[in-house]
Amino acid sequence: MFRILKFGWIDIKIQKKQFFVYMIQIVFSCLLICYMLQTFVSYKTALKKIEYISNNKEIYVLKDEITEKRFEELVNDNAYIHKFQQLIDVIDRAEVELLIVNNNYCTNLQNGKIEADIMEVSSNFFEKYKLQGNFTQEEIENNFVMYDSSVFGNGIEEIPVILGSDYSKYYEKGEVIRDDFGGKYKVIGLLEKNSSIVLPMQGKELIELRNVIICPTCIDKSDQGNMLDYIFSCQFLVEKRQELDMIEQKNRELKLLDTYFECYDYQIDIVKNDTYEAMVLFGCFGGIIFVFSVIGIFCMLIENINRKQYEYAINMLCGATLTDIFIRILFPVMCLMMSGVAVCIIVWGGVFGTWFILFIAVVVFLLTAVFAFYQIKSKTIITRIRKEEW
Repeated sequence: MFRILKFGWIDIKIQKKQFFVYMIQIVFSCLLICYMLQTFVSYKTALKKIEYISNNKEIYVLKDEITEKRFEELVNDNAYIHKFQQLIDVIDRAEVELLIVNNNYCTNLQNGKIEADIMEVSSNFFEKYKLQGNFTQEEIENNFVMYDSSVFGNGIEEIPVILGSDYSKYYEKGEVIRDDFGGKYKVIGLLEKNSSIVLPMQGKELIELRNVIICPTCIDKSDQGNMLDYIFSCQFLVEKRQELDMIEQKNRELKLLDTYFECYDYQIDIVKNDTYEAMVLFGCFGGIIFVFSVIGIFCMLIENINRKQYEYAINMLCGATLTDIFIRILFPVMCLMMSGVAVCIIVWGGVFGTWFILFIAVVVFLLTAVFAFYQIKSKTIITRIRKEEW
C-alpha cells in the first residue's frame, strides 16, 4: 500500500502546477460555500432566539440621535443627574416587560493574563435566551436582582456572576475571584459550551458567551454615564407601541435625550435581506468555482488514465493488481478533496457547513471513483500495451 501511495505522490509532483491550481480552487470554493451555509444557520438560530425572546411581542429599543457635544454635556453636567434619575424611575415603573443587556464593559483577571467582557443583565436574561449551565433558576432569581451602587457600601462586596464556558479550566462554582481593579466576584455557575445570544440593534451575528462574566445590572444613580448606559441597554417587550408613550412623554418633559423608539422587526427585515444576498453571492460564486474544479479533476483523471495506460499495464504485468492502480489514480483526487475539508475544519471547526462540505467531498470522490473504475476496467493489459505500440 505504501508503495502505491508513493507512486500516487510522484504523480502529484509531476503535475504539481495543475494540482496546485485545482487545490486552490477547491479550498476557495469550499470556504465560500461553508461561509454561505454558516451565514444561513446563524441567521436562522438568531431568528429563533429573537422569536423566543419576544414571545409574540414586539421588541423596541431606544435609538441614539445624541450629538457628541450633547453627550459630553449630559455626562459631565451634574445638573442632569436628577433628570436621569426621574427617567429611570419612569422606565422601572412602566408596565412593560424589560430585558436588560449591557455589554459595554470589560475587565482583566490574573494580572492582565485574561481579558473578560462584563455583561450586566436582568434576572430574566437566562430564561429569555434559554441559557443553561451548572446553576438553577432559583439561584438566578435569588442573586440576579437589580442593584443600586450604594448597596456595595452596605455589606455586599461580592458580585454574583455566571461565567462563560472558557473559564471552567480556571474557576469553579462557589469560588470568589478578583479582577485587576479590586472587584470581587462570586461564581454561582458556569454556562454550557456553545452558549450564544443575539442583541437587537447590535448586528445580525450571534454573540458567543465563552469568555464573559455575566453579572446583575447595577445602577449608579450618581453617575450620568452609568445611567445613560442603563437606558440604552433596555429592551422593551410590548404588545402595542402605545405602552411606551409614558416613557416618551417623560423624556420630552425633561428635555433630556434626543432619542426615539425603534422596533426590532425593521432590523430583522434588513438582516433577512442581507442574509439572502450573502447566500446568493457566496453560494453562486463558490458553487461555480467548485463545479469547474470538479470538471477539471475529471479531465485530469482522463488525462492520467489515457497517458499512463502503458505504465499501468507494465505495473500489472509485474504483479500490481487492478485495485493498486485504482488507488494510485484516486490518490490525487482524495488529496484535493481532503484539502478543502481540512481548511474548512481549521477555519470553521465542526459546524454544519463543514459537515456539508465533507458530505459533498465524499460524493464527488465516489463519483470520480466510479468513473475511474470503468475507465481502467474497460481495457485489458494487452490493449494498453498495443495502444502504446501503435
